Amino acid sequence: MKVLLLSIWKPSRGGVVTHVEKIIENSKNDFIVIGYPKALNFPVFRAFGYIIYGFFRAVILSGRNKFDIVHAHYAFPQGFLGFLLSRILGIPLVLTLHGSDITVLGRGHGKPLVNFVLRHSDHICAVSEYLKREAVRLGADENKVEVVYGAPGIESLKDRKPEKGEILFVGSSVRQKGLDILLDAFKMVREKIPWAKLSVVGGGMNEKVASGVSFLGFREKLDEFYSRAEVVVIPSREEGLSLVALEAMALGIPVVASRVGGLPEILEGRAILVEKESPSALAEAIIKLLDDEKLREKLSKKEVRFTGRRLGENMDSIYTKAKDGSLEFFL
Repeated sequence: MKVLLLSIWKPSRGGVVTHVEKIIENSKNDFIVIGYPKALNFPVFRAFGYIIYGFFRAVILSGRNKFDIVHAHYAFPQGFLGFLLSRILGIPLVLTLHGSDITVLGRGHGKPLVNFVLRHSDHICAVSEYLKREAVRLGADENKVEVVYGAPGIESLKDRKPEKGEILFVGSSVRQKGLDILLDAFKMVREKIPWAKLSVVGGGMNEKVASGVSFLGFREKLDEFYSRAEVVVIPSREEGLSLVALEAMALGIPVVASRVGGLPEILEGRAILVEKESPSALAEAIIKLLDDEKLREKLSKKEVRFTGRRLGENMDSIYTKAKDGSLEFFL
């Protein structure tokens, strides 16, 4: 069948793009993706501009393609556009929730829009049990919501060579990701472990705020950074799940993470979890892991549950049920 995907798309990077890539790579179905056009660089107009652009783009594409499913990634604007197209084209809407569409937009001024999209989606995929609970709390029909975990962008490395004291953070510098908490914690780590180093990939600042910190900016390939890391740290204030957690687990890298959102359900017993927004607790956990080789070995077991193949199979099953009408279509 042919699926119309509405999503953030290349050249953007991040968890949503990787999730969509893994579906396309591992699904048996055909896809056409509508992402943001280059012209929509102004935040104020981006969301509504995408809805207008995406609507007319999809209508034009439907003249040459018979779409069976519209699959929106993110509740708004993609989910709202998906609702419009599902009604115009007469096809089911599958919505995937990724995190901040529920935990940020759904708790702020965008709550009515998110609630509307949740109630008018034919099937909802949440990337964690935590997001499923939050979606139901915001108005989704629990019978329409299914947990479909994502997959790591990097599932294996040919050769991993951890460097002593190498700590890795991968993510943007938005407040939600907690980089500021990690930077405060790292100062405490250096007092106990002077040879510790922190590599910040993706987000960060333009100036060095502490000895031993390297701000490396956005990198297309992360293999070399994961290869060197002795510990991966995820100091988030909020997480729907975490692509970085999935990748670290797949590669067998010990993790220190905040006990927030969907992180505990995949990391409990496989990482050191600490309370959020506590630099001292975070520093203590990092020091403990760097100092204890046996603990690092214990937490280095590779996780094989989350793969691109499994994600593709799960989505194909959902598409088939939606197409066959096994999922009740409601207005």
